[in-house]
Amino acid sequence: MTSYILDAELHAIGRHLLRVDQAGGNVRDEIRNLNDRYCLVPEQKVRALENDAYRAYEFERDRELTASLRALSWAKCAVEIHTRKPELEASRRELEYGLFGR
Repeated sequence: MTSYILDAELHAIGRHLLRVDQAGGNVRDEIRNLNDRYCLVPEQKVRALENDAYRAYEFERDRELTASLRALSWAKCAVEIHTRKPELEASRRELEYGLFGR
């Protein structure tokens, strides 16, 4: 149970670090500042916290990028459907003319 809670906390830290990065802040410095402010881990575990928090940040960054790419792909598909309708109709008419002479 503890690992699930820790995992959720790391992802919360990862999302916070993503916002720090988007605002132009230094992610590594922010991890150290968080530990100084909230005493998350003892001094001998700071390096492990930095690594875990940075991996959580990278995961959140990649997840946001993937979501953006999916949205872009969907929008591209929607635009293509609407812009290709005239081409498809012309192609169908041409096919009907070729097949049935109409």
